[in-house]
Amino acid sequence: MKAVVGEQTADRAAVESYFRKHFSGLVRFLVRKVGDADQAADIAQAAFAKFAALDHPGRIGNPRAFLFATARNLVVDQARHAAVRRRHAEATLAEGLNGDADPRSPEEIALHRERLAMLKTVIERLPGKRRRIFILSRIHNLSVDEIAARERMSRRAVRGHIERALADIKAEMARAFDARPNGKGGKEHNGKRRFEL
Repeated sequence: MKAVVGEQTADRAAVESYFRKHFSGLVRFLVRKVGDADQAADIAQAAFAKFAALDHPGRIGNPRAFLFATARNLVVDQARHAAVRRRHAEATLAEGLNGDADPRSPEEIALHRERLAMLKTVIERLPGKRRRIFILSRIHNLSVDEIAARERMSRRAVRGHIERALADIKAEMARAFDARPNGKGGKEHNGKRRFEL
């Protein structure tokens, strides 16, 4: 027990030491990449969070290289996410300009809104940690690695929470739609209605 506590203390001390040594240099490096000091500081902090979340960060042979590579990967991930959001926004705008904004009938729109309200309720009923991880993944578009660092848990555990949340949500939505008088809202599959998430 003493060895484990001693190792944890040594790891924490190593992280603090590397933070003091490398944080400002990492931020300067990131400012050149992203052009914004606040965003650079946020990315540097995320890189250190990933470093601190490792099982034994004090055992990393070249912590500076690890931190800079992690930060560079975070910049690439952010750029990728921004590009996806931009393409989606452009496509939505183009649909609106072409008059294709919403070709659905009022009944379909009402059904869609009902599904969204039901989905929100189902998500709110998920257990706390599972709900938080699901929202970080699906609403805030954080990667499994980002969530693992933020929540200080393994990537495998994060994926497990997301998978269980999806299974819970699909089951609850299917039950809700099966209970509806007209059974609308799902798709036929092997003679049964099912809800698609």
